[in-house]
Parts: sequence; structure tokens; C-alpha cells
Amino acid sequence: MTAVFFHPEADAELVAAAVYYEGQQEELGKRFLSSVEDSLARIRINPRLYPVIDGDVRRCGHEPFLSEY
Repeated sequence: MTAVFFHPEADAELVAAAVYYEGQQEELGKRFLSSVEDSLARIRINPRLYPVIDGDVRRCGHEPFLSEY
């Protein structure tokens, strides 16, 4: 499996997004973090599964949440 690491600024942005979503709707922040974890699990298994969107950046996810890595 491929290891996935977050840059410290990206990690802070992830936390801020979860707090934002939680403020919009109860449990939405938790659903967001769960969606991120699901995406990370899929990326670890097969990181080349998802389309390249720019250079070596790929997009993984589903509406309403998308992840770029």
C-alpha cells in the first residue's frame, strides 16, 4: 500500500474545512472527515486509479466532497 502524508498546511486546512462544515450542519464535519478517510483508503490501494487534473495532481472523491492529491 502507498503511504499518504499531509503537508502541515494541508492538515490545518482539512481541520478548518471540517469545522466549517460542522458549523453549516450538525454531523456534516464528521461526514466530511469520514469521506476523506474513505478517499485516502482508496488512494492507498491504487493511487493511479484517479484522473490527472494538472501535472502530477490527481482528483479523487465524489460529490459533495472532492480531494486533490
